[in-house]
Amino acid sequence: MSPRDRSTNGPAERRLRRRVFLTALGLGLAAPFATRLARLVSAQAERPKRLFVFYVPHGAPPEHMNPVGSGASFSLEGSGVGVFGPLERWKHLTTVLRGLEIKDHSNHAAIRAVLTDGGDVSIDFAIARALETRPLVLGALPHRAGGLDADSFLVRDGEWVRPISNPVRAYDETFAGIGGGTGPDPVSDEVAFRNAALELTEGELDTLSRSLRGLTREEDKLARHLAAVRTLRAEIEMPPPGGGGTCTTRPAIARVDALRGNDDAFFLRDENFGAIAQAQVEIAANALLCGVTRVATIQNMYVNANVPFGHIGIPEGHHEPISHSLNGPGREKFARCQRWMYEQVARVAEILDVPDPEDPSHTALENSVLLVTSEIADGNGHLSRKAEVWVEGRAHQQFVPTVVIGGGGGALRGGQVIDFENRAHGDALLTIAQAMGAPMTSFGMNGRSPIAEMRA
Repeated sequence: MSPRDRSTNGPAERRLRRRVFLTALGLGLAAPFATRLARLVSAQAERPKRLFVFYVPHGAPPEHMNPVGSGASFSLEGSGVGVFGPLERWKHLTTVLRGLEIKDHSNHAAIRAVLTDGGDVSIDFAIARALETRPLVLGALPHRAGGLDADSFLVRDGEWVRPISNPVRAYDETFAGIGGGTGPDPVSDEVAFRNAALELTEGELDTLSRSLRGLTREEDKLARHLAAVRTLRAEIEMPPPGGGGTCTTRPAIARVDALRGNDDAFFLRDENFGAIAQAQVEIAANALLCGVTRVATIQNMYVNANVPFGHIGIPEGHHEPISHSLNGPGREKFARCQRWMYEQVARVAEILDVPDPEDPSHTALENSVLLVTSEIADGNGHLSRKAEVWVEGRAHQQFVPTVVIGGGGGALRGGQVIDFENRAHGDALLTIAQAMGAPMTSFGMNGRSPIAEMRA
C-alpha cells in the first residue's frame, strides 16, 4: 500500500473531528476553516513538526568528513577540512548515520532512490500528506545541455517533480498570502488558516475550548493552539521588539531582493549557483518558520553537475575534476565545496533555532527534522554504500553522508554517531516518516524496520 492510501482515521477520531467541526460551524465560521481546525485538534502529533530536506550531490571525501569519535562522544570539526563542521553548534541535536546503503542502486543513478527508495513517492511528499500540507520544492539547478533527465531528478509524487529554480518566483509564490500581497496562490493553505484563526473573537475561542472539555488530550492540543492565537494577536497589537519576528508581514530576505530584476537565463548560469542556493535556503527556512508549509526540500545541482565553485575561490568543475580527485590538494578542494553546502544547512538550523511560534516552550529546530544526504559515498569511488577507499597510500572508510538534525518534536534523539554495516537507507527514511507522524509501517522498496537508535 502506498503512503497516500494509508489512514489512521478510526471511529473515535472521526467523532472528535465531527464535534469540533460542528461547533466551529455553529459559531458561523467558514467551512474550510472549521475543517482544518477539526483536523488540527485530532492530529496524532502533539507538537508542531517541520521537515527540511537538503540534497548534496557527489558524496564527500571521508578523510575530511568522518566524525572524530563515536557514539555520543564525537566531534564534527576534527576531521581534516571538517565537512560536517558547520553543524558543531547543534551537535546535541545531530545524528550522523554512518554506513547506510542505497539498496538496489549505485553510482550517480542512485539519485532516483535517495528520497524514494525506489518507490513512486518521495519521503517529503509522503510526510507532507500526513501533515496535510503542500511541500515546497526548491532548487539551485544550473542549465544542463539537453535539459534535465532521469538522473537529474530527486523528488517524486507519481511523476518526477521539477523544483522551482528561480528564488524570486519562489519567494513571491510562497509568501503571497502574507501581508496582503498579490500574486499566485501560496504554497499551502497554512497562511489562510492562520489568518482565519486570528479573526476569532474571545467568545469564539472560549466556545471552542468548552467543546472539548473533559477530553484531556484533545483539550490540551486545542488549548495550545488557541493560546498561540492569543499570543500572536497580542504581538500584532504592539510594536515587535528588535525589528520583528512574526510573519504577519513577509520576511525580509536580502539575498532574494539582490536577485530581483534578472531574466530567466540568469538563474540557469553556473556562475550564479552560489547566490541562488543561498537565497533558496533563506526562503525554505522562513517558509517553515512562518508556517506557510511544513515540508521543504532543496535540490542542489544534480548528478554529474560540473558547476565551478568560484563563489568560494574554486574555479574547477564540481563533478570533474573536483569530486573525482584522488590527490590531497584536489580532495581538500572537494571537502571545501561540500563544507560550504553544510554551511547552508547550518543557516537553516540558525533560523529555526528560536522559540517555536506555535510551541514557545521548544525551539522550532527541536520540533523539526533536517535531513541532509547524497547519492554516493566518496566522489571518486561512486559507490552508494560503506566501503574502503585508498587515498595516497592510506585506507579510509567511505560512507554515504547522511545527517539528521533536530528533535522531530521530541520523537528523535540527537548527539550521536550510529554505525551500520550497509543497512538499508530506506529504514532511515521510514524512521523519519514515523517520527514526523506519517502512518506507515514501510517505505519504498527496502524500508521495513525503523532504526531504534534514532528514536528518543
